[in-house]
Amino acid sequence: MIDRCCISVTEKCNLRCKYCHFATAGRRSRDVTKDEIASIVSSIRLYVSSHGTEFKVGIVGGGEPLIRFDMLQFIVEQLETDSRIKMYTISNGVDVDDAKLRFVWEHRNSLDYCISIDGGELLHDSNRIDVAGRGTFSKVMETVQKYEELFGHKPSVNCTVTPQLLAEKEQTIGFFADNGFKKVTFSKLFDSDDKILTGEFDALLKEASGHLEIRQLRKKKSYDCTQYGALCGVGRTNIYYASGLVYPCARFAGMSDYCIGSATDSLESIEANLKRIIPCEDGLCYYDQCFTKGAVQ
Repeated sequence: MIDRCCISVTEKCNLRCKYCHFATAGRRSRDVTKDEIASIVSSIRLYVSSHGTEFKVGIVGGGEPLIRFDMLQFIVEQLETDSRIKMYTISNGVDVDDAKLRFVWEHRNSLDYCISIDGGELLHDSNRIDVAGRGTFSKVMETVQKYEELFGHKPSVNCTVTPQLLAEKEQTIGFFADNGFKKVTFSKLFDSDDKILTGEFDALLKEASGHLEIRQLRKKKSYDCTQYGALCGVGRTNIYYASGLVYPCARFAGMSDYCIGSATDSLESIEANLKRIIPCEDGLCYYDQCFTKGAVQ
């Protein structure tokens, strides 16, 4: 049964992160339309109502989701009427004005807001740069300050794990702990020549857990994504909407052979197509097995 989806509301981005896998050739495409968003929202509501299940929706992007803030607003306002549906968005924290933060605060019971920060200033700015090649750390921290003034605590953080970070893991963990960040999700770097080994990643999580609340170390492993230390949900629980089409996860976006439906299809229809995918073993990543080891049909 599908219990989570991500909706890419835009393929546009105001940053040019050096490790971005969506920026590779052929991965960016058109933005989803408002009519398509309306169809997706309707399908989710009907599916949750029919199955009586809890459902998680990520309002994300092959780019920066807050660029199409009107779409985020629409999704939240339409789905929050059902308490079984919870939402989150991950923003780069750049160009976030007071009105956007106020909306997040007003809808805090249904929408979690997470900001991407890759550690201290030098480490963050080595990869997370704007279109002019300038580091974005100072702008992101301005958003963090505004968020804290409104909410009374620091936002949740998503931190991309690169080889540079692993080389400076003590300093990175110290940055988050010393600056009062409590909830940090460390995400493996995908689709890069710089592969992050499982042992290195697990060692980082273990060390960080002595200072921070780490999402991946919750007692029960759920089906979501190995990027976050969970189990791969491809062929089981997860789908990803991008450019009006549906894929088993974000890494397959734009690959026609792995399209399992369109934005106007019912979730029942998409689920039927998803079941044709034979899930990989727990602990493995379906995408990696397809394109690294060729073990998945």
